[in-house]
Amino acid sequence: MPFFQKSALCFFLITFYSTVFSQTISIQDSSGKTILLLEKDRLKSAEDSSVIFTIKGNIVFEGASDNQKDIALLIKTDNIFSKKKIGYGLDAKQENTLFSMRNGGFFYREQNTFQQDWLMAHFRKDDKGSYELYREDSDDVLCRFFTPAITTGNLAAIAFHFIRSEELDLAKAERLKFSGDATTDITKTSGSIRRFWNTGMDDFSWDGYVFKRRWNSFDYEEWTFDGTVLKRLWYPGEEEYIWDGSILRNRWYASYDEFEWNGTTLRRRFGTSADEFILQGNIVKRSFDGSGRDDWQIDGNLPIPLIALVVFGLIRK
Repeated sequence: MPFFQKSALCFFLITFYSTVFSQTISIQDSSGKTILLLEKDRLKSAEDSSVIFTIKGNIVFEGASDNQKDIALLIKTDNIFSKKKIGYGLDAKQENTLFSMRNGGFFYREQNTFQQDWLMAHFRKDDKGSYELYREDSDDVLCRFFTPAITTGNLAAIAFHFIRSEELDLAKAERLKFSGDATTDITKTSGSIRRFWNTGMDDFSWDGYVFKRRWNSFDYEEWTFDGTVLKRLWYPGEEEYIWDGSILRNRWYASYDEFEWNGTTLRRRFGTSADEFILQGNIVKRSFDGSGRDDWQIDGNLPIPLIALVVFGLIRK
């Protein structure tokens, strides 16, 4: 190709992509009212033009800043519409997963993205460049817009704005904060967990308020759980854990004893595969150990944090 033709082609491509990615995208609500504007790398309120997010690649900053201290979100995916590869939205320190992404969906925390119960919002798009964001798995439109091209970071920032403004994450945490059952009243649950090859000591019961050894209980190892806080019943403040529906962590300080639940698997967050249990029906067992030496049987309705308390040895067995 002659030099002048190459130059003309390069100029066309640069002009085209500059136009596409510098355009202002009008983001509308379900009634057609413009509520947000996406201008270059900034998501703005249409009402007062205030900057909500600044997006640089897959990094989302609060407001008009692009300083490291103002990072709101880190996007770990190059395609939120991938049906096979799971992406993640992380906090600034990359310590917590704020949401997971697959097939256009945004799921609560680091959850199983094949389970619709965890879905907070989802995008649908067509080949003509029309995008619509819906609440959970419903047809309730949060916003819609048209654009011939848009970056992954921009799409994630738009979804993240609605997750926060509509409190979709808080609503999901509230609905699923016990064991994944949105209808569970913690005070009305009861049950027990015992080792399959029980000697009499590895048997624990729960009455909706107190979790303790079924036989020969002693006060230091009696616990209470209100749906959010797990703590010793008679020694408050010594060890307390907080539960948000997916993660159980020490309430007052960072600890190796931090666990997560994805709907089927309970594991130590910073451990190895040996520290992973799978829940199958009423049986809890190690994911990669078929010996049966650490298999447990659940009877009744037992909140996930109490199961973690037993299988990970936080309560002396």
